[in-house]
Amino acid sequence: MLLQPADERLIKIVETLIFADDWITIAALSRETRIVERTCHADLKKIRTNWGKLLLIETSNKLGIRVQNHSTAIFTSICMDIVRETIVFRILEVIVARPRQTAQYYADRLDISVSSLLRQIKRINQQSAKHGHFTISRRQSQYQLEGDEIYIRVAAAGLSVLFCETTYLTKLLDSSDQLLRQILAADLDMIPAGGQDLWSRLMIMALHVALKREQAGFHAVQLLKKQPATCYRLPPQRVQDLRRLYPGVTPAAITNITAFLRSFGQSAFDPAALAIINEGIQNLCNQLNGGIPFVIPADLLPIIRQRFYKFISLNIHTPNREDSLFTRLGKYTQIFAREEPEAYVAIKQALKDFEVNTGYPLSDLTDEVIRFLLTYLPELCHKTVDLQVIILGDFGLESEQFLAHYFTSVFNMTDRVRLHVHCYAKNRPPQKLALEQADLFLTTDLKPAVLHPHTILVEDYPSEKTLQVIRQEIQLIRREKALPEAAAQTGAYPGQPRPKGEIRHYEA
Repeated sequence: MLLQPADERLIKIVETLIFADDWITIAALSRETRIVERTCHADLKKIRTNWGKLLLIETSNKLGIRVQNHSTAIFTSICMDIVRETIVFRILEVIVARPRQTAQYYADRLDISVSSLLRQIKRINQQSAKHGHFTISRRQSQYQLEGDEIYIRVAAAGLSVLFCETTYLTKLLDSSDQLLRQILAADLDMIPAGGQDLWSRLMIMALHVALKREQAGFHAVQLLKKQPATCYRLPPQRVQDLRRLYPGVTPAAITNITAFLRSFGQSAFDPAALAIINEGIQNLCNQLNGGIPFVIPADLLPIIRQRFYKFISLNIHTPNREDSLFTRLGKYTQIFAREEPEAYVAIKQALKDFEVNTGYPLSDLTDEVIRFLLTYLPELCHKTVDLQVIILGDFGLESEQFLAHYFTSVFNMTDRVRLHVHCYAKNRPPQKLALEQADLFLTTDLKPAVLHPHTILVEDYPSEKTLQVIRQEIQLIRREKALPEAAAQTGAYPGQPRPKGEIRHYEA
């Protein structure tokens, strides 16, 4: 294991609390996790401090402790937070992003001593040697990953997903879309089905967490092996997009991997809206451009329905039952309704259909489920906007392909945006025409003679804060490009169109 014992303890405790049906005493928690009670108390204090608001933790001297938010998405978010802070994954991240540097360079970036860095590299190599896919090698005092080219390429994209997602309700959804693109570069047979391989831990952390639940892992693997490829299909336009990204991918690989992702979503995502909502919005999915009509195996429907209703019953805490679903929808979607009015009406009608078909009162749905629906359903309702991005920085020709793949894997196919990234070294900057045609310009300095209306000054190795700023800027550009008049007149969006040549300077 690459995680420290303290990190493993935190994950065990959070997992036990989230999947407990009711109150659990500290003594029972200690027995369940095999952690002594004194340590449990200390770890619970840390959990309450860092994630108490997210979990909505309740404590009682008599009953013990329980959480109100029972969600795999929240559990995955917390696991990502824990993993993100570990020194092992920080080392892998920086070596994948900036290969062929000295130990002193990496130590300075990570703010650790060289001896600690070398000790951790030895530990990583010992663990990876069990699988034989890669090692961190040293050549002429410079370090890089060596081994299976496909595994290293997929891991580079996987780490970017792991370290750059921010909103916990969209993590699984975003990572699923991005994961599909990343894995398409590899052969399907090379994807570890059991989730025990080291690279599966790096590449798809969210899926690994879900597979720790035996039932979820069983369903995911069985569906991948047994369901016919025709059971799950992507829209033709999405298939074309994927084949442009990875020309060597066959249609069979696309459908098989799609089946794997869909089975993961159906079996492991707590709200289970991916599956059960299908009964109410199937007609909508079939009519929408780019919609993905889910085909659910009949034997899974009762399990999914039961889990969905259990989730709802555990999470009904609406203060005012008279507060209708659509009133609360309006609270979260004022901007969304102005931006995409037709889709907003379609979602409202789909939810009404769901209420009629299932007989379940939607006014009892929690805000979390509503936010989930509003996050996911728009992805079915709208076409993707293409944005051209130019990166100018201090890097050689051998780094350009990685940087393009890095930024594409972080931002592509999320928030209904498809990026086309072009990297340029400082010794060969882009032509004026290419820069004028770009939607976003990222640069490590401000020396180029031609400036762009959307220019961001970034580090040579972007920090998470810088990536968040870029994501916000991409959202602004998308809205300006999709609805320029509304963006300028209503002021509904976070920012306004800027005069050409104005600089957005962000300190990372």
